[in-house]
Amino acid sequence: MQQIRRILVAVDPGEDNSALMAKAVRLARGLDAAVKVCCCDSVSLPQARRYLDAPSFQRAADNYRNLHTERLERLVEPLRRASVDVTVDVRCEAGWSLADAIARAASDYHADLIMKRAAHVPAIRRRLFSNADWQLIRRCPVPLLLTHDRPWNATTMRVAAALDPGHPSDPDDSVDRELLAALTLLRSKFTAEVLAIHVIPSPDTLFMALDLAATAPAAVNESAREFDQMREQRVACLAAIIRRSGLAGDIARIIDGDPIAVLPKFVAQSGIDIFIVGAKSRGDANRAIIGGTAEKLLDRIDADLLIISPDAKRADASQSAL
Repeated sequence: MQQIRRILVAVDPGEDNSALMAKAVRLARGLDAAVKVCCCDSVSLPQARRYLDAPSFQRAADNYRNLHTERLERLVEPLRRASVDVTVDVRCEAGWSLADAIARAASDYHADLIMKRAAHVPAIRRRLFSNADWQLIRRCPVPLLLTHDRPWNATTMRVAAALDPGHPSDPDDSVDRELLAALTLLRSKFTAEVLAIHVIPSPDTLFMALDLAATAPAAVNESAREFDQMREQRVACLAAIIRRSGLAGDIARIIDGDPIAVLPKFVAQSGIDIFIVGAKSRGDANRAIIGGTAEKLLDRIDADLLIISPDAKRADASQSAL
């Protein structure tokens, strides 16, 4: 993860963005980064074009920008009081989804990080993210921090990363190296407490998945021995990649069990402020893929989520804003 010099904060002016702004202030000051607070409209104003003549549409567009610019100027007052270099931007992107509009704004700003308040759906407790959030995860050209309203620890930030050394889809550990670089950056800039977590499915979980106990009980003992060997290899791989990153080995945490069950509990009990996960691109570098297990996991973790794709590229900005 590279140094963060520019942060794009995507906001919905109709939401309570106070917690998001407080976190933007803390990150910008600690990283000595500039901030652009951006409001993207990909629906209402573009649709109005269909029903208005050109002069009427231009007046509507000007009024829209003026109204939301005033709102954003009030919203960024905490950043200005903290002497953060901050600007505002109101964008109207015809024919683009909200996720693509945000990604394009980040590309135009040459942002190193996008921050956005995660959209809660109170009626469905487990669905913490809106469709736009999921689309943004897959399309984001730079690291993405989805925040909740729970404040970070006031004195020492607590950050954890979910590592998976030796994964077949990442043979050179490029994802894990990026996550460890993010831990290193946050520890150095904020004196954060950092953890590198690796979850190893328990033997019972694997046996149940393979139905060994029912179909081949004689194979259970042999599989158990193979599992022990695999576990030792995973522990050694985790220790080696942490050592190469320059971080201390005592940040490693091995957790046995089903990741979907044990990781949310660990994150909650440990008081983690930011939980870092990796996304691996498949084909188009602007379409990051997060595995099915990870997607289920993200719906269950209440910490702020930093999603990093090591080979993501800035989105194409071939179209211009209105």
